[in-house]
Amino acid sequence: MNPAPVVQTISHQARQRLVQLRNRFSTAEKAEKGKAGNVLRTSLVMHRPVWVTAGTGIYTSAAAALIAMRCFRHLR
Repeated sequence: MNPAPVVQTISHQARQRLVQLRNRFSTAEKAEKGKAGNVLRTSLVMHRPVWVTAGTGIYTSAAAALIAMRCFRHLR
């Protein structure tokens, strides 16, 4: 029996596995690069209720300060 076909089959399978592994790592790196670019957008989308609440609080505080200043102007 000639061992050459067995060795060729093993090396062919090993080559296929290495190609699959390389492709898996390259797609994982591309996915990580894509995620890095979308971190800010994802963070803003996830924290949208917090930003809306903060904006509403700032608006309310500014409106209250304006009303207080107008009232103080009439106290002279």
